[in-house]
Amino acid sequence: MWKSEPIDKKQMDADGKYGEEQARLFLKKRGFWLGQLDWCGIKDNKTVIFEIKYKKKFQPPPFIGHGLEISQIENRMKIYELTGIPTLLMVLDKEENVFYMGYIHELEKADSKDKHDTPKRIRIYKLELFDRRINS
Repeated sequence: MWKSEPIDKKQMDADGKYGEEQARLFLKKRGFWLGQLDWCGIKDNKTVIFEIKYKKKFQPPPFIGHGLEISQIENRMKIYELTGIPTLLMVLDKEENVFYMGYIHELEKADSKDKHDTPKRIRIYKLELFDRRINS
C-alpha cells in the first residue's frame, strides 16, 4: 500500500507563495495588470468581488468614516468599467462588530464633501454612505 509523507504545512505555504510570486513576475513581464482580490462570489447568477477590511473608524476631521487605499479603488473601478463586475467593500468595524458595506462604484459617485483623501492615499467615505449590518 502506498504511504504518503507527512504534510509540512509551512513548506506548502512557502511553496505556494514562491509559485505565486514567480507567476506574478512572469505575467507582469508580459504586460498584465494584476491585482489581488480578497474574494469573488456568485449568487443568483451575479458575480461580485469582495474587498474585506477590519478597521476602526476614521475620525474627524473632516468626518467619521471608513475607507480604502486609492490604488485599490482605482483597480476595482477599472475591473468594473471593463467587465461590469462590482466590488463590495465590507468593513468589519473593530469597535462595533458590525459590517459597513458599500459598492465601490456607488461610493465613488458620492459628493466630494462626503469623501476625503488622506496624505497616505487612503480614501475615506462618510459613514452615512454605507449600509450598516449586524455581524451575525
